[in-house]
Amino acid sequence: MSAYLSIDSVTVSYGVTRVLENVSLELQRGEMVALLGSSGCGKTTLLRAIAGFVQPTSGRIVVDGRDITALPPEARMLSQMAFSRSS
Repeated sequence: MSAYLSIDSVTVSYGVTRVLENVSLELQRGEMVALLGSSGCGKTTLLRAIAGFVQPTSGRIVVDGRDITALPPEARMLSQMAFSRSS
């Protein structure tokens, strides 16, 4: 079974400062996860990258088999995906 959410080697930089470096994560539909860490470690940046508010410098974000890495937030349809049922 392939992952519902796949974060593959995502790096996010603000100028020369790397905030996330080669982050990878796979989650199945319905799986829950908690992001824990100290202030400034990249938790919010990762969520913003998934939502489309921050563009990764490199890597891919795939939801339900669809590469959404370069899509703007409104084209990602994440709220609709969260409430749709899989067959």
